Amino acid sequence: MRTRRKRSQGFTAIARWLNDHGHQTTYGCPFRYQAVQLMLDTGFGAGFFVHRGQLLQGVHDPVITSKEWADYLAARETRSVMPSRSKASPHVLVGLVKCGECLTALTARPDRRGTMWYRCKSRSERGCRNGMVKIADVEADVFAWLTQFIGDLDAATRTAQAQQRRWDVAEDRAKNLRRQITEQDKALTQLTVDRARQLVPEHAYKAAADEIQGVRDRLAAELDEVQREVQPIRRVEPAAYHGLIEEWPTLPVQARRDALRKLISRVRVWSKPFRVEVDDTWSQVA
Repeated sequence: MRTRRKRSQGFTAIARWLNDHGHQTTYGCPFRYQAVQLMLDTGFGAGFFVHRGQLLQGVHDPVITSKEWADYLAARETRSVMPSRSKASPHVLVGLVKCGECLTALTARPDRRGTMWYRCKSRSERGCRNGMVKIADVEADVFAWLTQFIGDLDAATRTAQAQQRRWDVAEDRAKNLRRQITEQDKALTQLTVDRARQLVPEHAYKAAADEIQGVRDRLAAELDEVQREVQPIRRVEPAAYHGLIEEWPTLPVQARRDALRKLISRVRVWSKPFRVEVDDTWSQVA
């Protein structure tokens, strides 16, 4: 499911694929998009489960790594803040391309001959002087940048290693915090059992339970902070981009856009003289 979602398939399409292959939910029902979304979002495939709003380590074997799940969440977050028109647009750079003069988003529009152009939204609203540029020219320059980037695997590898180190530190912290939270849960459970057996007086039980719960709450808050640090990390794995240039002409628009968003924060464009500058997301951590 994660692989199909990575290929830009929607939850409904994935549910249909599961049903077509005879898969059912644990209740013996056909899959619906809500069930697919829940399984992917809660990290069940990575070995986790959610209980009372808390992310806990499960006893079942994961089928994907924690890093792969975090990649999925990061992509979900990116998609969630995109305007709906950006998701459906046939132009791969919509949402990334900005005016070089005022940094306002550029919009696509055709001329009388059907040629598509990017135009600054502020040109009519606030008098921006940046003119229109052909979408094909901008996309060609960005593709040239992408080709050069993929050709420079040494730089990409250094970037991936730097980002991997950040991931490893955060992941180790998260694992340690989850272990400590589990220990607090066990301690609270044992304390409750002892109270039920009347081995602990009421006043002592309440004081100890409050202390354990306080420690657990602090650990849970720290875990939330660590997970927020982990998810925005955009890891660059050079091996994953080896065939991207060759496959580019046949990839769906959304798949191209998703690939670019891992590498590019914005594309700035000027009309006179025509110039395109790509601001990447990976060199800042190299």
